[in-house]
Amino acid sequence: AVLRGERQTFERTLSRTDGGVRYGLVYYLPEITEDEVQGFYVLVNDISEVVESRQKLASALRENDSLIQTINQQLLFSTTDVNGIIIDINDNFCRTFGYQREELIGRSHQILNSGAHSVEFWSELWAAISAGRSWRGEMCSRAKDGSVRWMDSVLVPLTGDDGAIERYLALRIDITDRKLAEAERARSNLLLNSVLAAATEFSIIATDPTGLIVIFNAGSERMLGYTAAEMVGVQTPAVLHLPAEVVDRGRALSAEFGQPVEGFRVFVQRPEIDGSETRDWTYIRKDGSRLQVSLVVTTIRDEQGQISGYLGVAQDISRRKEIEEQTLLARRAAEEASAAKGQFLANMSHEIRTPMNAVIGMTELALGTELTREQRGYLDPGADVQADFPFAARSISIMPLKSAPSCMATAGVVSVPSTLDVDVSSMRVPAVTLPDSVPSTVTVEPCTSALTVPC
Repeated sequence: AVLRGERQTFERTLSRTDGGVRYGLVYYLPEITEDEVQGFYVLVNDISEVVESRQKLASALRENDSLIQTINQQLLFSTTDVNGIIIDINDNFCRTFGYQREELIGRSHQILNSGAHSVEFWSELWAAISAGRSWRGEMCSRAKDGSVRWMDSVLVPLTGDDGAIERYLALRIDITDRKLAEAERARSNLLLNSVLAAATEFSIIATDPTGLIVIFNAGSERMLGYTAAEMVGVQTPAVLHLPAEVVDRGRALSAEFGQPVEGFRVFVQRPEIDGSETRDWTYIRKDGSRLQVSLVVTTIRDEQGQISGYLGVAQDISRRKEIEEQTLLARRAAEEASAAKGQFLANMSHEIRTPMNAVIGMTELALGTELTREQRGYLDPGADVQADFPFAARSISIMPLKSAPSCMATAGVVSVPSTLDVDVSSMRVPAVTLPDSVPSTVTVEPCTSALTVPC
């Protein structure tokens, strides 16, 4: 083209001897004599600074476009004039608050006011941005449907060439879910703290995975004499336990699992496997006194199932232990009394048989003599009595006497000192006249005099 007499202009990259590059604007100028091209001139203008500035500008524009795209995707964007009238908003802003763009453009941000903030809050905000300073804070706004939306907001004043504020830029991040979660967490913490404070009859101690105490409730302070300040972040539960019990339990667990189990692992080895463990332990109070407790140790796990700590809930069972010991002693005493009673009855049965044998013997002797039919009827317990009185008496229950500490039989007189059941199925006793209906047990009422048997 130059040889045809046409001027040409090109931007070219020129390599330097030091390895760098320079940018040049090259002009090709044809030399024409008598309408014929005789040759051409080459003029090079160094435009490296211009090219580099242009590249920086293009890069800045790309970054700006990327930033604007990110803002539109992730943030709520709005601009207002110096009077607070909305002049621009993005789609994310409209979508979050439920308004169409036309409903907000030209309106004040008062349309979004939820009434959650005081007059002082708004005064401080406007004082900051009016003075040319940026402001950041959490702002509660109300959507078109009446719902409350919390925003982490940044407000920036934008100035013109003369330094005067022309408009305000607001960037917001919706933190409503986070605020709700924080409120729920605060409610749960309040409930937990209330439970810990109210559980004055229980020691509730929580630790981190290493065993360091992180919770020491009022019940623990009352039961053990330590304050929370003395324990939380300072001690492990080992200081509360009788060392000998910990060592014995460690030996048992070491034998069970085939590996050494000692120190804090003694308390958490089984809970990590089973989820929890209940055992009786001896606690040592701050003053050195001891008490028996029933301790439930539970493993605390996070959402991923990883161990985040341990919880120990202990109840003072010293009184229960005393009652159990007293009950055991009472049972042993009752067993001993029962054995004594059995021995006493055996002895009294023997004492009763001795005088009864004398009575039976006297009766046999009397039957061997001449007796009238009436006398024989008194003495013979045989067929006539069974026929006239068909009852199945087999024992005589003799009530306690008011005197006579022991039994004796002399000349047909019997004294009975206590209640005993005497088997008379094989004895011969005098026949007696009985009513039509007679129980199987004949009761002899207490008396102070001896019982005289006719002979």
